[in-house]
Amino acid sequence: MTIPNGPDRPGRPADDPAQPQPPYNPKPSVWSSVPRTVLAGGAAAVVAVVVILVITLSSGDGGAGGGGAAAGTENGTGAVATTPASKFVPDIMNAEFGDGWTDKTTKEAVTPPQGIKITGSLDLTEAAQSIGYGAAEQRLPKNANGATTDSSFPVNDNSVRMYTDTDNVLHLSWNCEFVAHDTDSGNCREVYHIAFDVSGSEPAILSTSNSVRGLPGESSASMGVASARVAVTDPSQLPESVVGRDKATGADAALLRVAAQPRETSSKVYFVVADSLKLYFGELEPSR
Repeated sequence: MTIPNGPDRPGRPADDPAQPQPPYNPKPSVWSSVPRTVLAGGAAAVVAVVVILVITLSSGDGGAGGGGAAAGTENGTGAVATTPASKFVPDIMNAEFGDGWTDKTTKEAVTPPQGIKITGSLDLTEAAQSIGYGAAEQRLPKNANGATTDSSFPVNDNSVRMYTDTDNVLHLSWNCEFVAHDTDSGNCREVYHIAFDVSGSEPAILSTSNSVRGLPGESSASMGVASARVAVTDPSQLPESVVGRDKATGADAALLRVAAQPRETSSKVYFVVADSLKLYFGELEPSR
């Protein structure tokens, strides 16, 4: 913190007593007719009052004053600059590796300032199958290069969406992906939707449907990311196929299909990944 150079305004130096000052010739006043002995006696009384005040202030509570000074750093001019305590502000975007975070001093790559601590998951297999997302549809998203994976959300960009509305209801919807030259792709034209109550400590399914028509709009306080690599405190609960190491920092990174932070003031987050039909949930926490 830069302390201003003078008391008048920032950047303006204080008056230099060494510089010549303009002459000062006060006009005669009513005090000029008062005898000097009277003035001297009055001045002595003022000095006595000042001394009493100084003694009184010096004998006050020194603990409070000392505590205030200790909380700051003396800057050489006699003033003390205090530094406010940092406050953690959860932000799902601050958990992304993205293009990389770097140290301002060394310019070396560092991990994101926040990470997700997974606290649980909710199996959505039965709910998904009840609206037509069965075994055949679940394997289609990963049917590439001859490799198939069961129980998976779609993996293509923009195929999965998650957000919270103004009533704090979490909405998860996805499209069944068409895979060329696959006989099971013929019936894969549905849109799937599950709504969750996320007002409690764990999410609960409210409804399932094959349509996204008439859904309420997204809350302005809702935040989210899609197809993002994020820092996860304990990735062991996730499928191995979505967990890896960040090349720049060597830290654990998980590839999320989509994640939502219902409110910008809340540390709660919800997300889904490929090779799984679970809704994972956890909390954002500072990583450094």
